[in-house]
Parts: sequence; C-alpha cells; structure tokens
Amino acid sequence: MLLSVRLLTPLLFICWALFPSSSMADCRLDRQQQKRCGPGQCARDSDGNVYCAIHSGGGALSDINGNIVCGVGFCTKDYLGKVWCSKQRGGLVGRDSKQKVECQGSCARGSAKLCVPGR
Repeated sequence: MLLSVRLLTPLLFICWALFPSSSMADCRLDRQQQKRCGPGQCARDSDGNVYCAIHSGGGALSDINGNIVCGVGFCTKDYLGKVWCSKQRGGLVGRDSKQKVECQGSCARGSAKLCVPGR
C-alpha cells in the first residue's frame, strides 16, 4: 500500500528532523553507561543491552517482550504493540487514521535477525 502524499510529506519532515542522515551511525548507552554504536538505528533492550539495525537507514524498536527487533527501513508499532518496518532501505512508516501501519514500499515484521549488537 502506497503512502499518500499528504501523509508522506509530514513523515519525511519528521524523519529528516529526527534522523538528518540515514547513513549516519546511531549510538546508545548500555547498562554500564558505555557508548554502543551500529550502522542503523539503535535501541536498548529490557536488560540494558544495545542492538542496532544491521542496515544503514534501518530501524530498531523494542517489541512487547522488551526484545529489540530491526528492519531494513524505519519501524513503528501497531495498536497491538507489534513492530512493523519498511522493507525499503531507509523507508518511512506511519499509521493511518485507523491506526493501521503503512510503509513506504511495503511492510514486514521487525526481526531480531536484522539486528547486530552495538559496538
């Protein structure tokens, strides 16, 4: 499902503001306050370990169990707490008026296989 121009324009602006360059590595502090970085977006799990998207421009979010899952593109959660990510590298995601997740390109569930430990 393609994102409408009216939905895509604000999402592009928000993502540009939050993530000025999708090619830049992201970093987070682990439970020992050590800086951990990766090629894509990084997130901390419920134990304080940092995991990052393996792809530059990829997203990382915690799932409903506190585990980090990643995608090729950016990710968001649906109304049930499931993580969905764009299948397009650096692709945007959003929710429509009924809170259904829509992705640039198409959507895929976030996966731990697309994450790497932060270094």
